[in-house]
Formats: sequence, structure tokens, C-alpha cells
Amino acid sequence: AIPKDVLHIVHTARLVPSKRPEQLLRALSHAVSQPDRSFGDFRATFLGDGKLKVSLPKIAGELDEAAIAKGGERISGRLAFPGYTKEIPTWLASADLHCLVSQYEGLPLSVIEAMAAGTPTLASDVAELRDVMTNEREGLLVDTGDYAAIAAALHRFSGDLPLRRRLAAAGQERAQ
Repeated sequence: AIPKDVLHIVHTARLVPSKRPEQLLRALSHAVSQPDRSFGDFRATFLGDGKLKVSLPKIAGELDEAAIAKGGERISGRLAFPGYTKEIPTWLASADLHCLVSQYEGLPLSVIEAMAAGTPTLASDVAELRDVMTNEREGLLVDTGDYAAIAAALHRFSGDLPLRRRLAAAGQERAQ
């Protein structure tokens, strides 16, 4: 039940260190800490289980404190951690953006699923993901170690509906 004017970001992966979900949290916090780089109202849903599921809300709380100290906004109220689900296609169909900023990947099934669902993707610029999608053609690739670059890509996605549509269509075609 996310309003249409709210950017809905979905992260589908095991919540483990190699998937670097905390980098997405840092990027979201970075964006709301800098009003000129904010991308408006958003919700981020982290689907999956793993050893970071308990610590990610705590990290978000710490990021909230740092953001408030800088005059920024909290992100923790915009986050959801529903855990493992078999309803990935439903979540992806409702999302405005899929995000996977892993340190490394094998076969990135979550990216292929997002592309097949017609959901534009922001992903790590690592070899395995470059095998699945081309930067600026089927999605955007960023340096996973640079949360400011992730935030900049999120900002770009939020403000450019034609870009999202173009990447979604090309991604869907590639996935098929």
C-alpha cells in the first residue's frame, strides 16, 4: 500500500555482508542528509533473510542519529524488512526500482527476475552483473563501495521517469 508518488525501492537478496545491503542504507541516509540531492519521498523494502536482518534496522537508527545531527531526515520509518518471501514477482511488479549492490555475484537471479518483471535495476558494477546488463542500457551500474554514487544513481532514477521506462523495457527484453 505504497502511494504512487512515493519511490518504492526493493532489495531482493540474502541479508549477508557480501550483498552489502548496508550500502543501500548509507546511500538513502546520505540522500536525505543533503536536501539538494534528496529524491523525495521513498520507501525501501529489503526482502530476504540472513544474519544482517537484525542489525540493519540498528544501522538505520545510527544513520538516523547522524543525519539529524547534520540537519537531515530519518530513514528508519521508510524501511521495511519483511524477511523471506516467495512473492518476489509481486514485490518487483509493485516496485519503481530494484537495487542490488553486492560486493560480488554469481549468477544474479534477483537482477534477472527484476528485469523480467519490467522493474528498472540499480546494481553493482561487477563482472557477473555486467554479463547480465549493460550500464545505461538495461540498468545502471555503480561502484558498490561508494554510497554517494549509489545515492546519486537513486537521485537520477527518481527524477527521470523516461529513463526508468527505457531501462525497464530494455531489461525486460534482455531477460527474455
